[in-house]
This record gives sequence, structure tokens and C-alpha cells, in this order.
Amino acid sequence: MTPTFSILICNYNYGAYVGAAIESALAQTWPHVEVIIVDDGSTDESREVISRYPAVNAIFQENQGQCATIRRALEAATGDLVITLDSDDELLPQTCERVAALWVEGIVALQYRLETFGMVDHPGETLPRYPFIEGDVARYFLETGSMVYPPASGNAFDRHFVERVFAVSQNMIEASHDIWMCLSAALLGKVASTDEVLGLYRIHATNLSQPGRTRKMSNILRDVWYAYNAQQSAFEVARSYGVAVEKPTHLIGAYYLNWHFLLRGAPTKWVVPEAPVLRGLATGVRNFWYLRSIGRGKRIVNMVALAVIALSPRAIRRIIAERWYGYINDVGF
Repeated sequence: MTPTFSILICNYNYGAYVGAAIESALAQTWPHVEVIIVDDGSTDESREVISRYPAVNAIFQENQGQCATIRRALEAATGDLVITLDSDDELLPQTCERVAALWVEGIVALQYRLETFGMVDHPGETLPRYPFIEGDVARYFLETGSMVYPPASGNAFDRHFVERVFAVSQNMIEASHDIWMCLSAALLGKVASTDEVLGLYRIHATNLSQPGRTRKMSNILRDVWYAYNAQQSAFEVARSYGVAVEKPTHLIGAYYLNWHFLLRGAPTKWVVPEAPVLRGLATGVRNFWYLRSIGRGKRIVNMVALAVIALSPRAIRRIIAERWYGYINDVGF
């Protein structure tokens, strides 16, 4: 197979970084690469920067949000494989060449590592922070409700798979399209990974998912909403491929359920169906038990914490959230 690539860059007000992202895409050593950038109504110098690169397919639109911007870029894509490069990240010159060499027939996703740079506390750190899942990734997702995956720029996907995810999935709005695609690929069991560093993840003051940042409750509630909809969508995508799986009736995932129970009743627009306490607690305990990213002792501590959180009244949960976890109460919880 000699795959062609579509590198999709979606940009909003990252004029300070987007030029470097474009240059990294144009510098690929693999000859069969197209670069498509959609600017989502930026109000900074982004349009001027993008216009300096006539070799890219540049599309300018009114502000619609990240997922709508990805959809627009995908409509213009013709490559066999797709990489969604965040406009503040960069690819290494050999990224597409290595993905092409590592691609295996029958998979829909290939994961690789990203090295952090910029405002980093630990130079040389790579993402994801945990080992990739080897073996039966579909079973791991079903047992844990989660998947180890890198940020968006650390994934290459089969284009037809991406089109299927965007066509079938529910509530793909605003941001975090990567969780929809990564969970769907995991449930299909068609994921490969390499520990090679093939991209750079920029840490800066405005990262939505900056590692180590003190978390706001509003962001946690948003992430739980994303997780629930991405999980539900993954089962729909799997069914569309003929995989016989039963969709869960509530949120699953160890940490997702922990956050869901902890902030239950907090004011938010990111509403997910309430997980029944006992059933959700049983699911969360099972999810923690099978989680490979932490040791057995830590899993047991987390299971006990989940039980305390799930069974505690709101006043106690608020104290736990603010004083134990150190979350910022920006929602009036």
C-alpha cells in the first residue's frame, strides 16, 4: 500500500503558532501529502499568516467551532489517511513516512507519541503519559470505559472511518473530536500504536487540556459530557460496522464516573443522564479494577474513594472536590 495523506489543520486565533504547524505539514518527507487548513473565523493575524503559504488548500469560514471546522476540512480531503493537526502543534518531517511504513491492513487508527514543548515543566515528556494498550483494545474499552490515546495530533486515521464517525456520532460540537474517533476505533478493535515520537505537543497558557493545570469544575463537567456522548457514539459506530455490542444505558469509565458522582447536582449546561448510584458504582469499581494505567494499590484506593463519593451528600462532595482534589468551583456548586 502506498497511502496518500490529508493533513487537516483547523485554526482559531492561533496566529502565533499556525505558521509553524503549516510548515511542519509541508515539510513531510512522504511525497503523497495534501495540506488543508480551515480557519474558523479568527480575529487575530491568522488569516495573514495562512495566506503566506500558497501550497496549502486554505478555507476561511465564519466561526462555527472545532468539530464543524474538522467537518469542513474533511469534505475537501482526498487522502487515504487523515491526520488532524492542531494548529498549535507540529509534526516531525518523517511522520507520514513512518505512519505509511507502520500501517497494517485492517486497522482504522495508528497512534504515536507526541513530545511536549513550550511551557514545559519536564522537558522530554511525551504524551500520552501511560503505555499504549496492546492486545484486545476492544475488550479493554468494554472493561474500563476508557482508552489510552494521544492528543489529536498523535493519531492517523483511515479517512472513510473518520467520515463514518462524523456521520454516525451524536453531539459532536465545539471541541474534542479526538475522543469520538479514538473510542470508536478502540471499540472496533482496529487500533495499532508505536512508541515512536512523531509529533510535538505545544504547552502554552491557553491550552484547553494543558497537562498539570488545576482543573475547573466547568471543564470537568464538559469533559464528562464529551465522554458520555463519545461512548454512546462509539457503540453506534461499531454497530454500523456490523459489530454486535449492546450500548450502555449510562456513563461508564472509572474516572468519568468519579467526576460524574462527585459533581452530581452542579449547575451546568453539559447535562448527561444520571447514572443510578448502585449500578454506576458497580460499573466504576469494575472499571477501576481493570485499569492498567495505575497499580493495584492505587486502584483499590480509587475504588474506595469512588464509593465514598457516590454515597455522600452534596455538602460532603463539595468539600471533597474543593479541598481533596483541589478543583476550582467556578459553577456555584
